[in-house]
Amino acid sequence: MAWHYAFAISGIIIPISLLYTYYRYKVTYFERRGTPHIKSTLMNYKQQTRHLIQSAYESYKASTPIVGIFLRSTPAIVILDLGLVKRVLIDDFASFSDRLGGDLHENDLLHSPDNTKWQAMRKKLTPCFWSAKMAQIFPSVIKAAECLEGKSQSECVTIDSKTLCTRFAANALIYCVFGIELDDATEPAVALRLRINELLERECERRITDSAKGTLAAVDCMKCTHAQAAPQKYSQLEELVRKARMGRRADEVNSNNILQLIADMLADDTDECSELNQIGYELQAMHLVTRSVATLLTGFANAALTLMHCLRELAANEEVQRELRQEIVGVMQSYEQQFSYEAMGHMHYLDQVVAETLRKHPATELLMRRTLRAYRVPNSAYIIERGTCVLVPVYAIHHDQNIYPDPEQFDPARFDADAVMARHACAYLSFDDGPRNCLGKRLSKMLIKVALVTLLRCHKMAPSEEKENPIEVRVDESISGTLVKLQRI
Repeated sequence: MAWHYAFAISGIIIPISLLYTYYRYKVTYFERRGTPHIKSTLMNYKQQTRHLIQSAYESYKASTPIVGIFLRSTPAIVILDLGLVKRVLIDDFASFSDRLGGDLHENDLLHSPDNTKWQAMRKKLTPCFWSAKMAQIFPSVIKAAECLEGKSQSECVTIDSKTLCTRFAANALIYCVFGIELDDATEPAVALRLRINELLERECERRITDSAKGTLAAVDCMKCTHAQAAPQKYSQLEELVRKARMGRRADEVNSNNILQLIADMLADDTDECSELNQIGYELQAMHLVTRSVATLLTGFANAALTLMHCLRELAANEEVQRELRQEIVGVMQSYEQQFSYEAMGHMHYLDQVVAETLRKHPATELLMRRTLRAYRVPNSAYIIERGTCVLVPVYAIHHDQNIYPDPEQFDPARFDADAVMARHACAYLSFDDGPRNCLGKRLSKMLIKVALVTLLRCHKMAPSEEKENPIEVRVDESISGTLVKLQRI
């Protein structure tokens, strides 16, 4: 009988020994390579990702350019030195060109982790987001912002900034991207508006909830948004866009939208210019845009949440609000009360307010890359192996007291010309940097600026006195509601 007991005990001990050996091999990944790291323990296994990265940044930034951490059981490198950040994002881009995100559907090329696929799509779409093209779309953004004026006609009104900003972003997405009239009562147009509103509201709510939990505001957001617009939904959405656009009369056509710009760009690539071919180009543009709906939803949700944070900061900082309003009124007077793209370009303090909002509340708190080859960290003995996850801690950099003194203070003066020149070029990464930077950053900033000008021209804001349920945005920070009081002046 003794051998039965020995066999049974061996059947338990051997698997446990193998599991322990595998665990030890995994957790000694950085020790075997001589890389500074935070040891993997049960405590930091369950630790919120944001806090883990923030802790790594604060503990090691003064002593080493990189530090290793474990995301669950996966080793990752956090970049701590701004000079090395610049190399990863710009100078040595060829070694870090791929992003993470292998679970994304192959058709979502704008978020493709593969550099080759992404470059092909980027080359096609980049001209549509040049400054001259944004000037063309500007009238459409003004029209989308009419929903903001409608909410502020009373002498004094309390608004839910989250709901208002989400509605504005949905209007902008429908009108400025798809070119669908906001008052179009046809069945396809109504169905499209309802679907876009549903997806955008869900994305904004998820971003706020995940932020409260300490979840990464990067890949997780991308995957969730992609799941909302899963491949089987693409054809449905594309059909709604096609029916809504094709059902318009010629005199109802809005040509100032992203979809039309893409169609015109496709037409410019060939010598054939017949009406039949033009319809084909528009269908191709619809196909490209609807296949990239995950990117669009994420981008417009970011714009809505940034605008919400900006309204809250302005309501809490009366002096900043007053200075911004003075600039808006002064520029509008010089342009005879005509709000144009050129007029917006002369509102420099407005630029600073938006930049400071994005510094304090970055839409993407973490940039992720994957090494394509073994990379030796300059001026050190550290080597980042091929296929390693590399993280740039945007939130930690934006809240580094050595870069931005008193980082929790909302201070647009941080972004006047002299202050910007005095800082490292990679100390501000709200729109990523290098070849993989945000394609729609001009459009995103234009949406936020138009909304602010629309609201502040004739109104002042203050925190609402009404009680409401707080929304936890970070463990160490909460938005005590999203209600803002608007008073006509």
